[in-house]
Amino acid sequence: LTWRSPWWPAPLTLAQIFALMEVLAHMWPAAICAIMSYCGYVGARMFRRDLTRIYLVYLVFVAVIRISFAVNLVVQSTRGMDMQGNMPASAQVFAAVSGLLQLVITHFVWRFYTLLPTTEEEARFVQFVAEHQASRGLV
Repeated sequence: LTWRSPWWPAPLTLAQIFALMEVLAHMWPAAICAIMSYCGYVGARMFRRDLTRIYLVYLVFVAVIRISFAVNLVVQSTRGMDMQGNMPASAQVFAAVSGLLQLVITHFVWRFYTLLPTTEEEARFVQFVAEHQASRGLV
């Protein structure tokens, strides 16, 4: 049993289709991260408050996970219960710095979000200015 795709050069067998489905099923965290990052990009580029809000919620979620992971590493190392037996101190520092950087990025996005227009009239004005700057080649 084969299937001919217009964008794939060779026909796909049923086993290859299931193999592709298996690969895509394990890539869903990366796909979600890519979609959320794209929401942030489009929200910032088009000054869309709704898309920026989605990205901000995603950033807060990731920050909570990173900080909880860093705290978990520190607590496990102080109790002597490392996951691998001997955890280097650099892993704890990396996790802590990663969490702090995530908080800084979230703070910047929050400040940008608070500056976005809240009314329809403000949104039209910001869109007009953005289009005017783009037509002059300044963006």
